[in-house]
Amino acid sequence: MKKVKLHNSFHRTEVTILIDDDLAELSESAIYQELQRPVFSFLHPDKNAVSKLRRVEKALCGMTDCCCGTVR
Repeated sequence: MKKVKLHNSFHRTEVTILIDDDLAELSESAIYQELQRPVFSFLHPDKNAVSKLRRVEKALCGMTDCCCGTVR
C-alpha cells in the first residue's frame, strides 16, 4: 500500500489516500477512475469502496451542485 495525494485545483483542496502498489504509477485522474470502478459495479458494489469514494469526494469538493470535476 502506498499513500497518494489527490488534488482539486479549482477549490485548492487535497486528500491523501492509500492505494495498491500497482496503481501508484498512474496519474491522479486515472487513480480516481480506479476508485470509481468497484462502486459502479452493477451486481455487487463494494461497500468499502463506496465509503472511500465518498470521503475523497467530500474532502476535495463537498458541494452537491458543483461541477468542478472533483479531481483536477
